[in-house]
Amino acid sequence: MCLNHQEHERIEQHMSSLEQIFSGPESVGFSAETRVASIALLAHLIAIPEPRLAEFPLGLSTWLLAETRLLFPHERLLLASILQDVNHLTRSP
Repeated sequence: MCLNHQEHERIEQHMSSLEQIFSGPESVGFSAETRVASIALLAHLIAIPEPRLAEFPLGLSTWLLAETRLLFPHERLLLASILQDVNHLTRSP
């Protein structure tokens, strides 16, 4: 699916919300479903073939994995699996 320029701008405007879901003081108020859906959204944003748009979610994902206190074990496993798949796909000829 192709995204038009307006959709790219809208995505960029809301990417910082993803960071708040996991690291802001209010992050404990988010449901498990919201957190897992946000990880799925990160996966989709990383897969966008626009490097400028994929840069933030990829960096956020890497940071979340490095910060041991921000993710629950099942979230860490899911996100690590997503990044492993991304790394595998980018290395394929």
